[in-house]
Amino acid sequence: MSGNSGYRPRIAARTRQLRLRGATYEIHEWGETSQPTIIMLHGWGDCGGSFQFTVDALQGDWHVIAPDWRGFGDTSHNDGSYWFPDYLADLDALLDTLDVTGPCRLVGHSMGGNVAALFAGAFPERVAAFVNVEGFGLPDSDPEHAPTRLRKWLEAVRTRREHPGYDSLAPLVNRIRRQGAHITEERARYVAALWSAQASDHRWYLKADIAHRWPNPVLYRRAEARACWRRITARVLLVCGDDTEYREAMAAWHTADAGGDYPGSHCLSIENAGHMVHIEQPEALAAAIEGFFST
Repeated sequence: MSGNSGYRPRIAARTRQLRLRGATYEIHEWGETSQPTIIMLHGWGDCGGSFQFTVDALQGDWHVIAPDWRGFGDTSHNDGSYWFPDYLADLDALLDTLDVTGPCRLVGHSMGGNVAALFAGAFPERVAAFVNVEGFGLPDSDPEHAPTRLRKWLEAVRTRREHPGYDSLAPLVNRIRRQGAHITEERARYVAALWSAQASDHRWYLKADIAHRWPNPVLYRRAEARACWRRITARVLLVCGDDTEYREAMAAWHTADAGGDYPGSHCLSIENAGHMVHIEQPEALAAAIEGFFST
């Protein structure tokens, strides 16, 4: 979908729907099924279609599949809250439904990288190679925050406020550009059209379920995530933008003798990119993906 963004995809996406574990999933697909397959997993608040820029920059022939996670994009919403392990189960079901033979190639950005990393640790035999783009977990949670977190979640469930929407796409375009200093106006407009839909009142509303904005009642336990990461047997490429908090820490993570979380992995910092690497510098990311998966 390009709307009036001005961006014209080089490789047109196909979309289809799959029923996965009670949710109707929107699947974005590029290339021929006879080509090597890459599964691309988007981050929080995003959708699979935003990988369009990266797909357009790929030089080889690939079959790329990018789902909209449940509650994001054009995939159906849950009736209530979202539980993070459901995304691992959805990925597992997606691979089964697509009949992906042999260990797969995964690219995950942010939340998608976290899902892929946990999955690759839980099912190392199912993942051959994995590109983790800015999906390196959260800081450990303080158990003392649990009562407040639970209270805030319960209050959110009780009130369930909806997003007020936008009079036009311009405020959403500006919001997207604030997420990355190197996101162009053209790309931001393209993504804004993917993230939103115009309703009968002529206002633009985010497609993402407002429940994703509720406080998570379950505290993040980094030690558990690290235990999964250390079980990964796939080849791993860690990618970050050079303008993010991860650049300094990444070198330690991949060094086995430093007790790193990704021993034996490779690291890459992409210049002129923040967190939204796939939108800010898709050409550099595509080159990294192809170089890694082709070796």
